[in-house]
Amino acid sequence: MGLHDRTAEIVSLGYRAAADPALWPHALRALAASLNSKVALIGTVDLKTRATTSIHSHGWTENERAAYRNRFFDLNPRVRLSQRMQPGEIFFDAAVGDDRSFERSAYYGEFLHQRESRYFLATNLVNDARERINLTIHRTRGQGHAQPRDIALLRTLAPHLAAAFDLHRYLRMLEARNAMFEEAADEAGEAVLLLDGSARLLHASRAGTALLDEGTFLLTGSGFVEPVARTARAAFLKLCAGTQRVADGEGADVPPKLTLTSATGARLTVRARPLRATERGPPAVLLILTPEKKNALRGADELTSLFGLSPSETALALSLARGMSLKTFAEARRVSINTARSQLAALRNKLGAHSQAD
Repeated sequence: MGLHDRTAEIVSLGYRAAADPALWPHALRALAASLNSKVALIGTVDLKTRATTSIHSHGWTENERAAYRNRFFDLNPRVRLSQRMQPGEIFFDAAVGDDRSFERSAYYGEFLHQRESRYFLATNLVNDARERINLTIHRTRGQGHAQPRDIALLRTLAPHLAAAFDLHRYLRMLEARNAMFEEAADEAGEAVLLLDGSARLLHASRAGTALLDEGTFLLTGSGFVEPVARTARAAFLKLCAGTQRVADGEGADVPPKLTLTSATGARLTVRARPLRATERGPPAVLLILTPEKKNALRGADELTSLFGLSPSETALALSLARGMSLKTFAEARRVSINTARSQLAALRNKLGAHSQAD
């Protein structure tokens, strides 16, 4: 496999590991092999606690990772150098010391010596006020110092691996927030949606999913949420964008609530709450959806239960009963007229009607 193919393989494995953390050892193994090295690892340091919070590695066991976190991180002379380096800068042994100084270091003389490691090549993927994420390649005495070819390859790979690990962090935060959100929302039975500022759907509670499936007030298309009523779409986007600014710390006031009205006259109150960034996830917009209790909504439930209608068929039946044309219904639901006709045929069959007037 040529250099270009190996580089492409490492980048591909990095992005796959972003989605599936179990693949990080495979990505790091490919990186270590390309750099003629024994060990490759990515370590995350919380700069508030000065503790190593996670280590993904190839070539270290769980016991070795624990020993490094619990004792040898504080003895590692490379850490002081890493603190000063900007993301993407490459650094190695010469900036830390020479072989004589290594012999006097407990980190080199005890920890690395037992693992037959000696030299290193490293870069920071992240180094900000909150955390530092460092990628380090370990080499044995026999493998020697990093060569110019190795430094050039790591410099090429560093921005790609930084982007992959940033995606990894974002997905893990999103998973944590979604799990917390899902548990709380489903237990409360509320119809709630989690969106970003552009109204992209991140998560929905069970009641929120049912409301979206019904399609009376809100629609989802290409991953985004918008009102069925076109006249309300600008106000809905303004609500989401304004709440996102508050979540980002750029605004002080949460926009007022929004009331959506369906073609049948039913109403849905939309209240927005900003979710600021935490260790569990990035900033987001929480929408609380409260349908107005009216006979029309109870009638929808009765139609569904009595005749076994789907949510789309129920919405069609109520819309036609209020005088909406089939063409207008199709446009509001963003379906083709042929799809609406198929739904109408299924509706007639279930209701035992022979014509649209029936």
